[in-house]
Amino acid sequence: MGDAFVTILFTDLVGSTALFTRRGDDAADAMRREHFDGLRRAIAEHGGQEIKSTGDGLMVTFDSAVAAARCAVEMQRTSELELRAGLDAGEPLRDDGDLYGTPVIVASRLCDAAESGEILASEMVARIAGPRLDAPVQLVGQLKLKGLNERVSAARLVY
Repeated sequence: MGDAFVTILFTDLVGSTALFTRRGDDAADAMRREHFDGLRRAIAEHGGQEIKSTGDGLMVTFDSAVAAARCAVEMQRTSELELRAGLDAGEPLRDDGDLYGTPVIVASRLCDAAESGEILASEMVARIAGPRLDAPVQLVGQLKLKGLNERVSAARLVY
């Protein structure tokens, strides 16, 4: 069954294995917990709903593309650890509290394609949110994303 139109944000903590190796398990875990606390504060402030943790990241939905983009920008501005993020929008499928389908896949793959410290959004999200962000949007063109037959037109949200 389809869900309402939502914007999906994926985050990923970059270099978590290196963090644990460099800092040791206890110190790295404390830093990781603080990182996720900060992400969750930003999510709450922007009206997002956490769908699930992906281990090193979060999957979040928003009723507003502007709120999702602003949340991603705030996360990047305030995170002390390296973070990457991806956003897409659409009507995903819902099953037992989880979301599936093309918009989820695209948001996840954009996150995977992002460099450390980068936010990649589908062009649709960038066009909706861009004029209302206090940060520039740079079109990056058509990206070939893992598992998708068609290229995805993407943009970078600069913060």
